[in-house]
Formats: sequence, structure tokens, C-alpha cells
Amino acid sequence: MFVCKSLPFTFLHIHGHELFEGNMFADGRLPIENLPVPFPIKLENQESNYTVKLKNLKTFLSKNTDKLFAIPITYTANPMGNNVESFLKDFSENLIEFDNVHIVFYNGQDIYGDKINSHFDRDQYIADSLLQFPKSRIHFYLCNVENLNRIQLKIPDANLNFYNIYFSQMAHTVSDIEDLNYSLEKRKFNVISLNSRKAPHRDIIVDVLKQYNTALYSYRYKNKFLENTAWDKNIAPAVKDPKVDYDLPQPYSLMRRYQNVIPEHIYNNAYFYICTETDFYISNNIEGKEQKFNKAWFTEKALKSFIYKWPMLMVGNPYTLKALRTIGFETFPEIFHEGYDRNTDPDARMDEIKKQIIKLCNMPTTEAHELYHSNIVQEKLDYNKNHFFTLLKTMDINELCINLLSGYRV
Repeated sequence: MFVCKSLPFTFLHIHGHELFEGNMFADGRLPIENLPVPFPIKLENQESNYTVKLKNLKTFLSKNTDKLFAIPITYTANPMGNNVESFLKDFSENLIEFDNVHIVFYNGQDIYGDKINSHFDRDQYIADSLLQFPKSRIHFYLCNVENLNRIQLKIPDANLNFYNIYFSQMAHTVSDIEDLNYSLEKRKFNVISLNSRKAPHRDIIVDVLKQYNTALYSYRYKNKFLENTAWDKNIAPAVKDPKVDYDLPQPYSLMRRYQNVIPEHIYNNAYFYICTETDFYISNNIEGKEQKFNKAWFTEKALKSFIYKWPMLMVGNPYTLKALRTIGFETFPEIFHEGYDRNTDPDARMDEIKKQIIKLCNMPTTEAHELYHSNIVQEKLDYNKNHFFTLLKTMDINELCINLLSGYRV
């Protein structure tokens, strides 16, 4: 199981112009951060960070051999952002002599690109570039299990960590997250599905749900709102404004304030959660090029299952449930036939999911109540919520998360 380990390092932020023979930022140079990094860091009697000009890096390190430094490099959302040709190799080879310097690749937000350019394998490229660099000094902190698995094959001795900022973001936007009240009373709806931005897979799911009075759902960018919720009350005027582009993310302030907050009268009124994740189709044609999205990528939408104690049917990329199990969560094969998670054909996967939704919606509410309150389901729901907080402790970056992800797709 991938976990997230704190680093007892001081961050070394690098900026400037010339490094050895190349410019750092021109022509797609190395994506090194020179701003505070949203990252799980444990500072043990160390300063938080240093900033040094690139051309002075080796001189600086020669004079500071008594500190442990971590140089953060963004593992970009799309692979080509890391393609800096020989620059990474030259950079790392000039650091080999400094035993106190570690290289940290990180992205705890969105890693959804795969091989946009079929001739570029990012993980093999990184492995080749760092071939001579000590593997004990190479760290990856990534939010996508699929990427971690690939890196484990390419660089088996590197330090691999699952790191996802959505945990912290949720914890710091749901004020009573540890003290939610879960009702034992019968609920009105069998299923709940929460949708905002328009997407083809959400269109399909909502078209099914609208046929059943046992389904509670929203589709905010198509003017379907939940009653008596702060988010819907505040977003409705913006969505109904004819000048609003429904395909864009909703207003940043509203999204950040409300997207994780579900009122008690809502989460206690349905038994099972139909999670329509950001992506469903793992390939798309963008500007004449096929873009392949990573399987197993998930966001705060999936995490709502664990906080609000809903067994989850995942409408997302294949192997997402497997990824959640990889980091220790339980799924619910006693409720859902989870073979759909392994189906990479989107149409066939959607057909399987629709059949299960129809079955859930047609289930007598008394049966849904008994299934939800069965011992095995309740034990898993309790475990998943506790496990959420276990992982949160390893990844919590406090108030930073409230202001992250300004361009996030809901």
C-alpha cells in the first residue's frame, strides 16, 4: 500500500538564469518551483526553505553541507511538461556529489495526462535521466496510483508516496467533518448523485436518475438544484445568468466555499452514492491529437463517500476502485458488481453501471435500508471514515488547501 511520508528536509527553491550550459525556464526547462510548495513537510529544527540562484547552486551547496535539502520538481499534469531533454540529466549529475541533496517530484493535485506524444514515455525518461543519481535520494509524491505503479517498475528503489491535496481541502472546508451526525432513521432516497459541470457521462447518468423517484440528484449547470443547500442557493443565480458559459468551472469563490459541504438533511436522506467523477472517457481528441487520460485518477468527489458514509458506485475512469483499495480503502462488492471497474471500454463500462443504478433505484426502500445497515456495510463505512483521517494526518498541509485548485474542473 502506498503511504505518504513526511520529509525532514529544508526546501531549496532555485531561480535565476544559467545552470551549467542551459537556461532554467526557456524552451521548456526544468519545472522547478520557486514559490511555497503545497507539500507534506516535517521540519525538525530546520529552516523552512532557502532560495538560491541557479548559477550559484553548487557554491551554495558546498558551503551548506550540514543541512538536508529537498529540491522540488513539479511532476506536471501532462507528461510533456517534464520533457526537458538532457537538462534533467545534466542537472542531476551536477548534484550527485552532494549527499545532503534529494530530488523530489511532486503533484498532489491533478495528474490526468498519459502519453499525449506516443514517442515520449515520461517515467522512462526520468529513469534514464536519473540513472546515475542515488535512488535513495529520489522521491515521488503523486496523487495518481497508476503513475506510482509505473515508476515503481522503472525506478524500483526510489521513494514512492501517495499524496493528494483533496484530503486536506475537504478537511478544512467541512467545519464539522469529524462530528457529523449519521441518522439511523429510514431515508427517502435509495441513491444520491451530485453533479455540477456538464459532461457526457453525467448526461447519461442523470437521464437514468430522472426516471426514478428513489433518486436524489443535482445537475447545477443544467438548472437542477438540491433544495435548501447553501451551494445551490448561491450558485443558481450565476448559472441562470445567460452570460454564463455553462461549460466553464463555476465561480471560484462559490466552488471553494461549498463544493465539499453537504448538509445533514441531504447526506442522511439517501443510502448509496453514485459518484460522477471529473473524467470517464480515458481518451479524447484535442486539437487533432489524441489525449489519453490516466486511469485511476480521482478527486474530492470520491472522498465524499468516506466522509458522508455512502457506499459508492464509481462513474469514473477504469481501475479507480482498485486505486482506492491500493491506498487502503474498502469498496462494496456485496452491494455493487464491481467488475465494471476493470472494463476499459467506456460504452460497455457505462452499460454495466447503468444496469446497477436501475437495480438500486428499483430496490424497495426498506431493502435498501436493511442493506445499508447490515453489519458488513456499516463496518466498512466506519473503517473508511477512520482511514480517511489516518491518511489525512500524513498529507495535511493546513490552510494552504483552501486556496488551491483555482482552475479545477468540477
